[in-house]
Amino acid sequence: MTRHLYGFRKSRNSALTVAVFFLTAGLSAPLAADRLTPNGDGGRLTDTGLAVGEGYVAPGFVIDGPPVTVASVSAPAAPAVQVAETPPALPVIEKVGTVDPALVIEKSEAPAMAGTAVVAQFAAAQPEEAEAATPAAPPAMSRQLADLLAQASESDANDPLEPLNRVIFEINYFLERLLLRPAAELYVLMLPQEARDGIRNFLRNIRTPIVLANDLLQGEGTRAWQTTQRFVINSTIGVGGVIDAADRFGIKHHNEDLGQTFAVWGVDEIVYLVLPIFGPSNPRDAVGEFLDRYFDPVWYWTENTDRGEIQIARSVVGGVDSYSRVMDELKKLRDTSVDYYAAIRSIYRQKREADIRNGESKDVPLPDIQYDFKADVGVN
Repeated sequence: MTRHLYGFRKSRNSALTVAVFFLTAGLSAPLAADRLTPNGDGGRLTDTGLAVGEGYVAPGFVIDGPPVTVASVSAPAAPAVQVAETPPALPVIEKVGTVDPALVIEKSEAPAMAGTAVVAQFAAAQPEEAEAATPAAPPAMSRQLADLLAQASESDANDPLEPLNRVIFEINYFLERLLLRPAAELYVLMLPQEARDGIRNFLRNIRTPIVLANDLLQGEGTRAWQTTQRFVINSTIGVGGVIDAADRFGIKHHNEDLGQTFAVWGVDEIVYLVLPIFGPSNPRDAVGEFLDRYFDPVWYWTENTDRGEIQIARSVVGGVDSYSRVMDELKKLRDTSVDYYAAIRSIYRQKREADIRNGESKDVPLPDIQYDFKADVGVN
């Protein structure tokens, strides 16, 4: 009996001990809120849970530092975060280039979200005006290029003779449709590409003395040596220049004239001119073109032997050949340009600037368009 009473008292004491232990642990749990977590990550123990901003994540921690991952405790689902409704897509209003605020305004292929760019904010503020200013999408060539080059501001146009130039330009265009284009189409129809290339190569070769003289006048020793090499190789291996054999040796053709030489010397173009038949020019280039003949042995020969018709034929054939190579691009340019006259003016000027810099073009890609009879040939 005494043994059973002793065992009962021992069990009772053990139970009380366990109860006191759990009671003590439960009362001490809130005090752990001031104790740093073992990882030293800035969280603190608490009985409220892990919170990021206002969202409850997992029990046991409150963030006052980097986020803490609690893998051992299952977290209740995070409440939905209120997100502002995505605004509707707006068309991006683009201005191609920087030459004129009145330049063509187009819609991009894919609309952008409102607020992503200043242009989108502009579209949101003035939707009616932006939509009214948006023309139809251009063809693949060169609507952007054509309008970029065409819409030069009046201050940059340097075209005080524009009314007269436009009249001459329209006359030239009439002659182009009446005579030049039919001749070029017949030229392309009658002669294969190889024959047309042979004619161009021959005309380039007999113009080599003009190119060489201007290379030297510009102090371009390396280019002068290349010109000399081309003339020797093409005149011999190339059968009088009909075959561009030098190109196969990696010696590329380049063109020079006195207009470029004057520009290298610092002479400005002065004003823009449209010459009858010959097209876009300026006083500097016009004078240079006239004086180039004095570097041309063929011109001296035709003058001294009374064979002026040879020089005329040379100029006409050269003009038809040059035009046949760009007539399709010119047609596209006219069909897609807001102002064909201004587009030709801008292309001519920027192409001449690239020629003066020996082919170093600007950021804007330029088609190789020559709108005159005197391309690659001397004019009598």
